[in-house]
Amino acid sequence: REPIAWDPAQKALVLDGKPLKAAALWTFETGTDGFQGAGSTLTARPGGGLDVKGDLFDPIVRLPKDLSINGAGSNAVLVRITRKADTERWDGSLFWTTAAHGEDSGFATKPIRGADPAVGETTLMVYDLAQPKKGGDDWTRSTITGVRLDLDDSAGGEFTIHQIAIVSIPGGAAPPAAATPPAAP
Repeated sequence: REPIAWDPAQKALVLDGKPLKAAALWTFETGTDGFQGAGSTLTARPGGGLDVKGDLFDPIVRLPKDLSINGAGSNAVLVRITRKADTERWDGSLFWTTAAHGEDSGFATKPIRGADPAVGETTLMVYDLAQPKKGGDDWTRSTITGVRLDLDDSAGGEFTIHQIAIVSIPGGAAPPAAATPPAAP
């Protein structure tokens, strides 16, 4: 079970009922919130949410330009999303930019939980930026100026993004390892 959830009453992503500290939160209640698509069409939903339709191979969703996020103070990106139409290949990559580098495959990660939702499924994708797949400690040593999300590796996919947040998760984004039961005598 995912311990992080959207709480509409608090208008916040919460961990075990307590709001997470968000450096940035987008809910798309008044429009596209400055998000841009490349190879994708982005449309604001009445009442909140961002519909994303993949028009070309490897459709992209970019968060608003000119971010200034202290990576040391924000260890995760959370994306609450519903898949509306499937494609042949899922991607789920998240790239980040800083003053020192642009979008580069050397600075990217995949969700540690919530990846590749089925059609009709709403999931919370959790990206651990303190321990990304690539890029080492670049996120935590940098001011983040941009974020890019690649949902599918083929055209035709459709999603509704409900919320995206750049947050600090106490104890880190990765769940603690389960205790190993003692061996039977």
